[in-house]
Amino acid sequence: MLKKLIRQERIYLLMLAFIVLFNLAIQPSTKQTPAHQSSSLTEKIKAEELSKVSIITLFFTLILISGIVLLIRFCYLKLQGKETINKFSEMPTNINWKIGDIARVIILLLFFGYFIHIFLYLLFRLFLVNLHSNLKPIISACIVDFLALFFISYFVLKKYKQKIASLGINFKDFFKKIKLGITTYITIIPILVLLIVFLSGLAQRLNYQPPLHPLVDIILDEKNIFFLIFLFLFGGVIGPIVEEIFFRGFAYPAIKKKAGVFFSIIITATFFAALHQNFFAFLPIFFLGAVLAYVYEKSDSLIPPITIHILHNSLMIMGIFLFKGVIK
Repeated sequence: MLKKLIRQERIYLLMLAFIVLFNLAIQPSTKQTPAHQSSSLTEKIKAEELSKVSIITLFFTLILISGIVLLIRFCYLKLQGKETINKFSEMPTNINWKIGDIARVIILLLFFGYFIHIFLYLLFRLFLVNLHSNLKPIISACIVDFLALFFISYFVLKKYKQKIASLGINFKDFFKKIKLGITTYITIIPILVLLIVFLSGLAQRLNYQPPLHPLVDIILDEKNIFFLIFLFLFGGVIGPIVEEIFFRGFAYPAIKKKAGVFFSIIITATFFAALHQNFFAFLPIFFLGAVLAYVYEKSDSLIPPITIHILHNSLMIMGIFLFKGVIK
């Protein structure tokens, strides 16, 4: 059995060995904390700009109130035994790919990701040294995202001869699916806020300062408007689409065949949260991942989860942009 596995998967096992050895060979580098991270955002807000902060606060307060109303409605309907999300297709799509294919895609992404990192490092070091310093990690992330789409497409469309609809991508009733995504996201905002408030209070009591996401650092330091627009499109649109195709469209149904709906939601949400490599934000991201999988399961469509994910990331980035305007 083991010999057969090694013979069949030798290419992926060699890639995995390379990934492990490469990680062992790299010495961890000590990163200096950015200057703007050492002090809180509130300390940097200019007094004359407090009115702008008030407008931002009012906007998010209105969304929060709407979310509370929708959350109460959701709980009421569930207590009445009514279904809040209807499926958009009558028959569920059978998928042929397996959990092993998820592992293969991950190994391929890690393997080629290292080569992309090395290639871009040499390219910028030797030829593009004068280009923007923040450009390299963004280009690297974009290439990895497109590689993920390529590998998933290969397994689904080429290897297993299935249609794109098997991933949950179907544009029938498109605007109804968008509406479902918007209302669902507004509904979960109060819970996300409660989780963030709880974790912020816990961090304060433990005297712990959570690290900012790397994208936050880049946005706060960036001055080029075109680069900021690209960052918004990448972080707010491209990233969520790729992550939803992988986690909900590709990984979730394969795991569900073996583990069932509940455990598949838990497993994909756990890996989704772990991918973001932020221990402090693990719980809110896990909750968001569970909601995304739940909505995908109930609606039988990837469009609502993509809408929720785009809304979440876009609002977070817009919030940083708005605060960037009132921060020195």
